[in-house]
Amino acid sequence: MVLKFFQLYVYSDKNITERLVRRAEKAGYKALVVTIDRPTTGIRYSDLWYNFSLPSHLSITTLPIVLKGVLTAEDAIKGLEVGAPAIWVSNHGGRQIDGTLPTMEALPEIVDAVGHACEIYVDGGVRTGADIFKALALGADMVFVGRPLAWGLTCGGYDGAYKVLQILEHELKNTMCLSGCPTVKSITRDRVVRKMFSKL
Repeated sequence: MVLKFFQLYVYSDKNITERLVRRAEKAGYKALVVTIDRPTTGIRYSDLWYNFSLPSHLSITTLPIVLKGVLTAEDAIKGLEVGAPAIWVSNHGGRQIDGTLPTMEALPEIVDAVGHACEIYVDGGVRTGADIFKALALGADMVFVGRPLAWGLTCGGYDGAYKVLQILEHELKNTMCLSGCPTVKSITRDRVVRKMFSKL
């Protein structure tokens, strides 16, 4: 079964946003993903050219709302308090602030804060199956990949994107084997060691 999420971009025209929500519901999407950490955009000149701004309203829906853009334990706890079924740890690929905290560094604190009270998703900087392994070891329930799929799609269309997924799966299985993890559930945090480099 393929679980479909719809990433909702909220338009200044509430009717457009509501029509998108209704289409997502009708098409069988199981949740809406809403970015919560961007009251304004970073200085992205293409967005300024088109006069983009984030409206203050959200459409009403019966679909669960996944909160995307969480990088602190405090925000994750607030997400739980408003009933979010999932927290998505994301820094949007550094597109808003290029020096923002890497998601892999934020992930353990968030996992420790919310435990198993909701699902935890992560994206950002995932380029290999070994990266997926690390994210799972640090407590993510799902790992999302963006740019590699876009590259595969650009170079080879559907087949190119599918090939990227095959490569990531092969790399993940290889990393699991070499790390002594026969199942995804056996991937635990002690399999990841952060090496600190001192200045020479």
